[in-house]
Amino acid sequence: MASANSWTLEIASPVAAPRLFRAAVMDWHTLAPKVAAHVVASAHPVEGEGGVGSVRQFNFTSGTFLPSIIRAERVAVAADGSTTRLHSL
Repeated sequence: MASANSWTLEIASPVAAPRLFRAAVMDWHTLAPKVAAHVVASAHPVEGEGGVGSVRQFNFTSGTFLPSIIRAERVAVAADGSTTRLHSL
């Protein structure tokens, strides 16, 4: 069964929005193991260059609420000019 969800989050930051979006969303597979090592054991691109059709794999640590789960996501839409990214799991 498929479901669609949406959420909006607005935060104040000294970092420019496009740079923050790229780091926090588009490059999360690189950043997550460094800033959230207690949750994300490793992450890497499996297929593609980060655009539409790309697949990233996230491996979670065993000490989290996600016991050693591997999650792969496929990007459905990526809009570099705005802060929009849709993906399917």
